[in-house]
Amino acid sequence: MDRLLLTVREIRALLAATSARTKAHNPKRPYPIGSDEWRRAVPSLSSWSEAAGPDEKILIERGRPLRFDPGRLPPQEEIPGVNFLRSRSDVAEDIVMEVYRDVTVAFSPMGFAVWRGNALFPCSSAIPDFDARRVPTDERRRVPSGFYAGDQFRTKSICHYTFDYVARAFFASSLFGLAADELLFPPAVNDYQRTIKEATFPSAAEVQFDTLYEFDTFYLSADSSAGLNHPAHHCDRRVMGFLRERVLKRLPKTGQAKRAGKLYLSRQDARNRRPLLNEEEVETALRKLGYTILQMSTLPPATQISLVNEARFVVAPHGAALTSIAFAEAPATLIEIMNPNRGTLAYFKLAQSCDLFYRMLVAECPSDPRAMSIPLEKLTAAILDAEAGH
Repeated sequence: MDRLLLTVREIRALLAATSARTKAHNPKRPYPIGSDEWRRAVPSLSSWSEAAGPDEKILIERGRPLRFDPGRLPPQEEIPGVNFLRSRSDVAEDIVMEVYRDVTVAFSPMGFAVWRGNALFPCSSAIPDFDARRVPTDERRRVPSGFYAGDQFRTKSICHYTFDYVARAFFASSLFGLAADELLFPPAVNDYQRTIKEATFPSAAEVQFDTLYEFDTFYLSADSSAGLNHPAHHCDRRVMGFLRERVLKRLPKTGQAKRAGKLYLSRQDARNRRPLLNEEEVETALRKLGYTILQMSTLPPATQISLVNEARFVVAPHGAALTSIAFAEAPATLIEIMNPNRGTLAYFKLAQSCDLFYRMLVAECPSDPRAMSIPLEKLTAAILDAEAGH
């Protein structure tokens, strides 16, 4: 059994090769389950249908929206020149638990599929690419009760792991009362994720992508099936406090005195995704202002977190390198360089949840909407102003 799931991306590629019509009935799937297009795309599942929804929805807690401080950042509609991605990550949502009984679940790096018999539930973000009924019983794993902390985003993301998976597990255990052995995480695929998991939920099990799970009761946070473009969906102060307490107590201090650190988190190691075109000039200018240039992906997680924890000023383009900002000590300042075509308040929300000062610098995109540059005069002026006011 080499393959259990066909991801949404692969389904779309398959459909694009067979039909020019790829309009989605469901944003997670190009065609409605059971339609003619569905049967042609996935012949082995031609008889499947779509289930109505979870067996039960339980409201754990009403959403707790952040109170945005106009002195730190105006509402997103008032930031000139920024096209904000309207993802659920920028909205405070109610915490809702979905309950599924007597279901089969398979997991993939891009999501999960939940079904009963030949009915696939709408929360599914991946399509089973096999006839599940023919999988021998001894190749299935029976689980009395389990809660999945993952979602539809790719599982290698350190920021989604830290701020979404951990947040869901925190709510499931502290507010809903699930035991540690009922919590299920996607496999940690890098050292940063392993560091976070060992510090927060070390006894939680990790699902396997080549296994079918049969649950008597399967729990899922309602936001796990949403299309989350950015992390920190709930960004709750209780979660931040839990993260900081569990992670920081395990880390040694670097020995820097009086928190004089000024850091620039470079994107030189991620030039294929949202590059900063004039980054070499930016780094030269910041060195003259006393900033240490770091490529976070080259450092052990403990070093990344400790350096940011002891820094007074952190400057960085938007990206996963900013994950460690949740461990900075107030009143540190974060200056985030934002691509105007991909605006998000994810790291602003994290900074506010940790009582940090925050400034957004809107970059320019001279040609490619994914590639940005920041005028050096604008950058240095903002940094000097922030340092003078600190």
